[in-house]
Amino acid sequence: MRFKYLIQSGVDTESSTGKLVIRILGAVACIETDIRRERRLEGIQKAKAAGKVASSLSQMAS
Repeated sequence: MRFKYLIQSGVDTESSTGKLVIRILGAVACIETDIRRERRLEGIQKAKAAGKVASSLSQMAS
């Protein structure tokens, strides 16, 4: 797997170092996804506690 940006910047994505860079970028993407999920769930919990959350089904029906 090669990435254009990494190739242009001089990182060989077929070398051991290049593969490591790809794995690190993948790990960062996973962490960002987890953080977004946690924040979304925290927001939902806070809204529910404040009585401000309607189910998505009731929103779709109106």
